[in-house]
Amino acid sequence: MILSKNLLLLFFSGISAVTLIDTLGAIASRKFNFKYEILALFSFSIYLLIGFFGSKILDPNSAISVAIFVGLYDATVGLWLSFKLKAKMEITNEEKKELVGIYSIIIMIITSCIFAVIGYALTYI
Repeated sequence: MILSKNLLLLFFSGISAVTLIDTLGAIASRKFNFKYEILALFSFSIYLLIGFFGSKILDPNSAISVAIFVGLYDATVGLWLSFKLKAKMEITNEEKKELVGIYSIIIMIITSCIFAVIGYALTYI
């Protein structure tokens, strides 16, 4: 199967946006003393936008799939970046260890899928 240019563009745009949020957000949370967790709203917005724009330039299934893979990236690489950059989180080191794993990956996949479906639904408004 040949991947379309639009599919790759959507995927790499999502990955870039998540990386930017995780990197700059981690640094800013320390510098400006706010909870890093509130930046999850931006990640949710990215999944929603992928579902919305992806459904317009691709088909809904492809858009939702891209959002899921971006969510998977966010739950693994994005989380690792936030830990490495010492984001100001309101969780203990024990909770951080629990956060990394299959449970958080599954939750993020479900979350990204839900927001992508909402984005797709918004194309009908």
